[in-house]
Amino acid sequence: QAYTSVNISRKEMMKYLKIGADNNNTFCIYFYASYIGDKDKNEKIRYLKKGDELGDIKCTYSLGKELIYDKSLALYPEECAFYLEKAANKTKDGTEAFDYAMELQSGFHITQNEQKASKYFKLAADKGNIDAISEYYSCIKNERSMNKNSVDDKEFLKYMKIGAQNDLPECMYDYAMTLKNSKEYGLLFDDEEVKQYPELIKKAAEKNYGKAVFVYSLMLKNGDGFPVD
Repeated sequence: QAYTSVNISRKEMMKYLKIGADNNNTFCIYFYASYIGDKDKNEKIRYLKKGDELGDIKCTYSLGKELIYDKSLALYPEECAFYLEKAANKTKDGTEAFDYAMELQSGFHITQNEQKASKYFKLAADKGNIDAISEYYSCIKNERSMNKNSVDDKEFLKYMKIGAQNDLPECMYDYAMTLKNSKEYGLLFDDEEVKQYPELIKKAAEKNYGKAVFVYSLMLKNGDGFPVD
């Protein structure tokens, strides 16, 4: 903040950040390492490791990402994954857990593990990360498509509803169709909840979700939930 609002040179800023970093101030450690950039990678890694040892999640996460993308460090994927997982387990808003899950799912930089990815998508989803809610719902939906008993009905409906409440189009469409066919599926919803079905289809269609667009057009054509149009 001082650097952007006060006339202070970068050299002077780095001087005081380093003093703080050398005195174990994790705020200074993180920013000192960040401002080093690629000028001295070994120095950057050294300070990020120091911040990690002091329990700073930003340093731990940044260390994992640095080790992933810096090929010159010639480190094994397991070492990268170690720091990403450590940060993911400390996540407060789900960001680090979601990022780790994406790396596990893709397998581009660390060993692929879809089951573990699903676990960390769930962790991030439970912290309120919207992207993670979408990914976790897709994971359990795919699991159920292969084995219906692999995911409990209540768990599946829980995240479907959470996704719908967060305006995720796939979740809105699936939840709407579940409400519409609830009696056929043997599910119990109150009448007021079932009445949400047309509006959920409309909202998913407005987000260009293909299945919802098709169903919404039929509803308008047949006067199902909306005036004929």
